[in-house]
Amino acid sequence: MLQELNKKMRSLDLKFRSLDSTMKFLVVIYGALFGFMTGYLIYKLFVVHDYFFLFIYIIFMIGMYINLYFQKKYPM
Repeated sequence: MLQELNKKMRSLDLKFRSLDSTMKFLVVIYGALFGFMTGYLIYKLFVVHDYFFLFIYIIFMIGMYINLYFQKKYPM
């Protein structure tokens, strides 16, 4: 099991290294935003019971995936 995980991590590392600099920047920034916004969403939903942020989160995630898709399909 540990070898499979190591193999997957190495595969992800090679995929990340093969990206151009714009995509690397976007993946790192979007990864950080994804982590922060997911934590904030859990806080808003389960602690404050404020559901408006869920719509903002969904719109942001859709926009992020569209942006990464077009950056990959049509690199600068």
